[in-house]
Formats: sequence, structure tokens, C-alpha cells
Amino acid sequence: MNLRYMQQAEMLLEEGATPAQVDKAIRNFGFRVGPFQMSDIAGIDVFHNIRLEREREGKAPKGPRGIGMLPEKLYQRGRLGLKNGKGYYTYAKGSREGKEDPEVLQLLNETSKELGITRRKISDEEIVDRCMCVLVNEGSNCVGEGIARQASDVDIVWIFGFSFPPQKGGPMHWANARGLRLVQQAVQKYRKLHGEEYWPQSALLDRLVAEGKTFGSK
Repeated sequence: MNLRYMQQAEMLLEEGATPAQVDKAIRNFGFRVGPFQMSDIAGIDVFHNIRLEREREGKAPKGPRGIGMLPEKLYQRGRLGLKNGKGYYTYAKGSREGKEDPEVLQLLNETSKELGITRRKISDEEIVDRCMCVLVNEGSNCVGEGIARQASDVDIVWIFGFSFPPQKGGPMHWANARGLRLVQQAVQKYRKLHGEEYWPQSALLDRLVAEGKTFGSK
């Protein structure tokens, strides 16, 4: 699930958002930190090694988008995150507060051009919608495929493991509150825009909507 979440966050950067905008939108939703703050804290070199391992295992993300082009450029330039004072952001010595860096914004522009994407203005609402709906879609597949026993287990993991805002009950509870049909419609819209490889079909989500049920209902 985190892979899909980070993939959408990266795709938003490729399309026109900045790390600071994405992180702020996600914090305003209720997370303690945004995805790029999290990357800097964990270490961009850590994510680099994860990408290499997934490639060796044949599990690298499919498609030309959201596959680590920008973070790989940061890694190659020695931008490892908070540990050495520069990653998606730059950090004053002894500070954990990141500042936007023109070099990163320039790399963003270069990456968009390489992908043939004309950068556009992206709203905070779109950032939250895509990042949350992709979590729900992937969480639904985890439950449907038996990777997670039940939807509430997914919620617990995301609240305690990834700082999902507890007042919103976790991604699956959030989806129930929003309405699964609305979530399904959003997923279908983004699948049409980006492709099946980024928004795979969820048989469980489709079945629950068809039956008028919610995650966790009998």
C-alpha cells in the first residue's frame, strides 16, 4: 500500500505539484508528516536500496510514471535526506525543518520534460483524493486477496504505522464514511487517466458497491 501511496505522490510531482505542496496537503488532511518529509527522515538511500531489491526480484513498478526517476536523481546527487542535510528539502545544521530547494524544483521540471508532461496547477483537493483513494483501492485488494484478514487490520496498520489521522479511523473507515460508490468513481476516473498499472481493479470494492455494503459489513 505504501508503494502505491508513494507512487501517486511522485506522479503528482511529475504533473506539476511540489514536495512542499504535497506534504502540506497531506498534513492538513491529518497526517503528522507528508510522504516526502517521510522519505527525507527515513533516508533517500534507503528507498534507493528498496528499488534495487524490487528490481532484482522482478517486482519493480510497471509503467513509465512514478517509478523513482526524481528520487534516483536526488540519490545520484548525494541528497540522502535529513541525515546529510539535503534531500527533497534542505536542512540547517541541527534542524529538522526542511526548506524548499531550487535545485529540486529544477530537477522536477527536467523530469516532467523527460516524461513529455506539461506541468499544470494541481489543487490540494486532488492531491488528497488521489493519495487516499489509491490507499483504499490497494487496501481493498489486500483484503480481497487475503493479505490482510479484514479491513480494520489495514486501518490499524496505517494509524499506528504510517500516522494516518486516527480521528478519520484509517483509510478503509475513511472510505466507508465518504461512500464507497464515490471512492469507486474516483478510482475509475484515475484508472482511465493513468492506466490499469497504476490503479488496478479491485474486485472486492466493486462487489461491495454493487451490493450496497461497506468494508467490514457482513
